[in-house]
Amino acid sequence: MKKSKSYNFSFHLSNEQFENNNFVGFDEKLATILVNDDDETVLNQFTKFLEELPLQVITVKSGFETLILLNKILPKLIFLDVLMPDFSGFETIFRIRNDKRFSYIPIIALTSFAMHENLNIIKKNGFTDFLLKPIKKEELIKKINQFVFDK
Repeated sequence: MKKSKSYNFSFHLSNEQFENNNFVGFDEKLATILVNDDDETVLNQFTKFLEELPLQVITVKSGFETLILLNKILPKLIFLDVLMPDFSGFETIFRIRNDKRFSYIPIIALTSFAMHENLNIIKKNGFTDFLLKPIKKEELIKKINQFVFDK
């Protein structure tokens, strides 16, 4: 099985990571997932947990970066932190869901809030599903299998 490729993406490096309007090193044959969280520990967990899967894992730290990156790469799945400093996961998903080019992409909320009311709010705001923090590898793999590999 082919190992995953991981990319940590920051927009101050955009000129180095894009060449002729293409993401350098991007393999269109591999399924791509986009992980958006402002916590470096969470991003590192995703990269580590998914390193053995045939995926490209692209990590970003803000909703703004996610929105810009969607104009370059269409991921098969997005993991989106609900609480972020620039604008929230709710603002980010609102913009994604209102753009016909991206509205079909499954988006999984990353959240520490497991209360039933909070999970209902997540669903009502357009998230396809949720994943609780701290991230458990088994749960993450289950979501990947469900939404990327249709298992």
